[in-house]
Amino acid sequence: MQRIHPRGRVFWRGPPGTWAAGTEPTTLGEAGTARVELTHLTKGQPLIVIQDGDDVATALRDLAPAERLPYLTSGTTAEVEILEPIPFGHKVALRSLPQGAEVHKYGAVIGRLTSAVRVGALVHVHNLSGVRGRGDLAGGAAKGALTDALEG
Repeated sequence: MQRIHPRGRVFWRGPPGTWAAGTEPTTLGEAGTARVELTHLTKGQPLIVIQDGDDVATALRDLAPAERLPYLTSGTTAEVEILEPIPFGHKVALRSLPQGAEVHKYGAVIGRLTSAVRVGALVHVHNLSGVRGRGDLAGGAAKGALTDALEG
C-alpha cells in the first residue's frame, strides 16, 4: 500500500525486511509490515520497481499500449514498452518469463505464472497464481511441519 506522508514523502508498505535499495525502515505497521521511505521515487514517475531484481514493476498511473516508459533498477534507468492497457497499481512484466516461473516483487516470490508473459505485459490473476500463504504449495521442511501440525 502506497501512502503520501503529510510532508510529501512517499512510503510503501511491504513484507517485513523488504524495502527499496538504499532506504531503511522507519516504523513497523500493522501485521508487522515495514513502513519505508522510497528515496528513488520522483514526481510523475510512471513505474516503480520495489526491490532490485524484481520481475515486475508497479504502475503509478494507468498505462497505455505502445508507451515506452523508464524505470529505475540497480541504480540504472531501463525502459519497457507497454503491450496492453495496465491499470494504476497493477504489475507490468520487466522480462519475459515462461509458464510456471516464479514471479518476484518486494524481493520475494509473490506467485507462479499460469501462462508465459512477455516484457511489457500485464501480470495479474489471469496469468499469476499466488503462492504466499498456500500450505498446499509449501515445499520441504515447511510442508512437513504443516502436515505434522494437521495430523498431530
